[in-house]
Amino acid sequence: DVEAAPSIGPRTASRLYEIGIKTVADLLSAHPEETAEKLDTRHITDDALRDWQDQSRLVMAIPELRGTHAQLLVGAGLRNLADVAEVEPATAQAAILRFAGTREGQRILRDGTPPDLEKIAAWLENARSVRAA
Repeated sequence: DVEAAPSIGPRTASRLYEIGIKTVADLLSAHPEETAEKLDTRHITDDALRDWQDQSRLVMAIPELRGTHAQLLVGAGLRNLADVAEVEPATAQAAILRFAGTREGQRILRDGTPPDLEKIAAWLENARSVRAA
């Protein structure tokens, strides 16, 4: 179900259902500009749709990566498996901390704390192991 994708809540899922996007696979194959135009909602832009697609791909590709983690990675500019697999842990942490300080980053964290270096390093190692396979 498309609601299982990172960043997609019940209201957004309902809007996506109305235009025929019912599954994560549908979301991944959707054209962001056309989809944003069909949705005709100011806050769902083609950039937001690209973010959701990249977040979904990361969750599906990297073992043990949760939706919130994928949101942080994409927000930090690490948008695909190669980006995550190739970045150094300290560089990733710095980018995530910068993003976590933004309004969008705070919304994702919901007053929680950003992940520590050990957690981020585990995501990167999982990405490297998938890429090497």
